[in-house]
Amino acid sequence: MSIESISLLTKLPHFEDSPRLKAEVAASVLSLGSMSFDLIYAVTKSLREIFPYSKMSGLKVAADVLRGGFKMAAGTLGASAGLITFFLDLFSAYDELKKERTNGLLVGIYSGRAVMGIFNMGFGLVAAFSYSAPLLTRLGGSLLAGNSTISLKAAEFVIGTAGVASSVAEGRTLLLIRLARINLIGVGMTVIEVGYRVWIMDDELENWFQACSFRKNRGFFSEKPFDTVQKELLELGKALKAVQPKKSGI
Repeated sequence: MSIESISLLTKLPHFEDSPRLKAEVAASVLSLGSMSFDLIYAVTKSLREIFPYSKMSGLKVAADVLRGGFKMAAGTLGASAGLITFFLDLFSAYDELKKERTNGLLVGIYSGRAVMGIFNMGFGLVAAFSYSAPLLTRLGGSLLAGNSTISLKAAEFVIGTAGVASSVAEGRTLLLIRLARINLIGVGMTVIEVGYRVWIMDDELENWFQACSFRKNRGFFSEKPFDTVQKELLELGKALKAVQPKKSGI
């Protein structure tokens, strides 16, 4: 949570710079909201295990109802953040593919992380839903008290949904294990991307020197030489712009 907070603080000053940054800030806010509800869920869950509250049967039932709501809120916010991140990764992969010199490794990282994000979002929502049976049962009971046709139909639907949530809860442990593995794969992809960008990946000017007329014979990962002198000069101008530090107001 602290890492996500630091990330959000670094992005906020540049919020108006681009639509992508706005989306990243929105994803960070949603992710922090999800973590906050998870913390509240943990407090609610632990309260019923502390003496003398552990002796109160009514408190246990109330805690189950509350934690179902907190988990659903956390799961919904987390899934929303995951959906934004999924599209950001897709756009990153698409932008990389559009480049004349496409970096296959980055395309693979972005695409793989987008796929993992979809699985993460789905498993996260289902896991959150598995906690909602007590809340839905309580809501169904309240609807039954309405004693009208619409209330009875709604109560039937809600109680049926609670039954589905109870069935899903039986396999929740396996679901959470799979969710943790997917998260680990996603983190691994991000670590690979950061390591590649910091220690291996060349900037645009370095790539130009590997492909220009003054290049030396290089290995398999070297840039392909330019077809024409005009293209070489055009790419030099783009490379110089890419490596120049950006000045505010320009």
